[in-house]
Amino acid sequence: MKTKIQGKESVMDYYQDDEVASKYIEQRYSSLFGKLRNEIEIKVINSFLKYLNPKTTLDLATGTGRITKSLKNYGQGYALDTSGEMLEHAKKDINNWTLRKSDAFDTQFEDNFFDVVISTRFIWHFDKSNRIKLFAEIRRILKDNGHLIFDFPNANIKRFIRKKAKIGFKRIYTQSWTTAGIKEELFKNNFQIVSIKGILHNPKILRNMSDKSSSMVNFFKMKLANILSRKEAYNYVVLAIKTKES
Repeated sequence: MKTKIQGKESVMDYYQDDEVASKYIEQRYSSLFGKLRNEIEIKVINSFLKYLNPKTTLDLATGTGRITKSLKNYGQGYALDTSGEMLEHAKKDINNWTLRKSDAFDTQFEDNFFDVVISTRFIWHFDKSNRIKLFAEIRRILKDNGHLIFDFPNANIKRFIRKKAKIGFKRIYTQSWTTAGIKEELFKNNFQIVSIKGILHNPKILRNMSDKSSSMVNFFKMKLANILSRKEAYNYVVLAIKTKES
């Protein structure tokens, strides 16, 4: 029987599980589809960091350090996660970042501390009431005109949920948005979109290609298919600026 994990405490508890932490990358990013998604996400985030050239950056909910370990131009980096199990895995790959175990909803950082906050595969696991609290905490620790970089699933695209990505047949609550919807929610939480980049286009074809072969030749073909596609993106990465409270 499938069990949906929903609510702040349930989501936090889920990632405390050592099995979840140890298999996190394998279950989500071992396929060519996952590797392509990871590669493009990192490329987009690094392009934003190069543009912003921050002095201080926080990776909020760093997990196993999947994104963090490949970031550039981040200045002084801090990586936070509530899961000690996730951070133990992150320590193996992350260098030159200060790792901290803390609650993302109560980070314990000073007001106006960061130029940039990055958060991937995290904000969209919470319902609206918790997202309001999370956005408020991010605003608190961001400097005036500081920036938030995060990803979100496209509400217009059906999600691909595979059994191997559901440890113990559990699924985590996932909120998706249209681009208009995320713009509206950010505006209500005193953020304004600066840029938005699609990650995987025509995901159905890319998933099918990924399932057929794990060769590097096929990976190159998937990259090309993604570049040439004019379909809506499977997910997006957003760069948003903190605005004055309305």
